Amino acid sequence: MTNMYKRPTRAQALHEDTVYELAKQFELRGFRVLADHPEWVGIPFNVENYRPDIIALRQYSNSNRVVESYLIEIETNDSYRTRHAIDQISALNKKGSEGITVYWVIVCRLISFLTIEKDKALSLLRRYELHYVQLAHFDPISKKFEVHSRIFHEGGEE
Repeated sequence: MTNMYKRPTRAQALHEDTVYELAKQFELRGFRVLADHPEWVGIPFNVENYRPDIIALRQYSNSNRVVESYLIEIETNDSYRTRHAIDQISALNKKGSEGITVYWVIVCRLISFLTIEKDKALSLLRRYELHYVQLAHFDPISKKFEVHSRIFHEGGEE
């Protein structure tokens, strides 16, 4: 595991607010949610030596069988290009190859995401061959979560 990147105070507050808001959104959709947030009950377990920001699981109502599972890693626009962020999403990518949906969420205003951050983040996913990671975006003003890319395979996008 690499040294963790320390976000500036404002970016850390934005990150924590996003973890909480996105965890609530998944919970409202019927998922059992574990979130790495001081006010959330239920902390995610480590996956490949890293702790994702959110683990969301949906089970059949009459059994413990999981039917949907998500690993969600949230990065602010100042942190997603760091070595720690790349190492972490690379580790989670391994779980994506096992059928778990992995979202790499960049937090910024939609216009900034579409004009600047999206292409940079997609370039990183391609460069490091993170074929099982889906790029997503969270706008902190509108509180809108949106997936922007499909899973990449050797033959291109699905």
